Amino acid sequence: MACEHFSAWDEEYRHVRWAGPLDISSLQEELEGGELILDAGCGHGRYAIPLSREYTTMGCDVSQRGLLRLQEKAELPLCRASITDLPFPEDSFDVVLCQGVLQHLFEAERKQAADQMTNVLKPEGKLIFEAFGREDMRYGGAAVEQHTFRRKNGIIYHYFTMEELEGLFDKLDISKKENRLKKKIFRGEEYIRHSIFLVARKPSEEDAKMVEQDNQ
Repeated sequence: MACEHFSAWDEEYRHVRWAGPLDISSLQEELEGGELILDAGCGHGRYAIPLSREYTTMGCDVSQRGLLRLQEKAELPLCRASITDLPFPEDSFDVVLCQGVLQHLFEAERKQAADQMTNVLKPEGKLIFEAFGREDMRYGGAAVEQHTFRRKNGIIYHYFTMEELEGLFDKLDISKKENRLKKKIFRGEEYIRHSIFLVARKPSEEDAKMVEQDNQ
């Protein structure tokens, strides 16, 4: 909790404007209904709030200020925690949603977070994930690790490749992977916004046992 780039989010939420809930229709395509969802890194609730209207949803975030702002707008279970150290038992959630969060961690933290999210998923549970890709217009800045930069506000930005994410989530079965590229005009110039979207399932207990036996 004391990490500088974690505490930077409290300052960010001091002045960031609420732009309203985000469209969750593309996420709903991945949901069947009745799932218990964890919004891992929920911030001030742009996904958690609309999801909670139709699904049993819990939010967690490292920023106390972000969670307080979420509470001003909706009532749902919340927990202050980093996704590198989720305070939930193994096999707790049917779905873990992680949208635009893993990119704000250092390399070792990203591995910890991927393992934590995998751990709290139930067998056959689903991860729905999105993060910045390396072709994004915002790539660059003050480098602190390879392809990782620190902005003036203290927040970390890492830019992924598909192969990197496949390696991080190698314990899950990836069923969907998309490089999402959008054109953006800024001051008369055309730029690219790049994100990588994944949907992955945790193997069933039976499948996990079969893999373990094959590896022996």
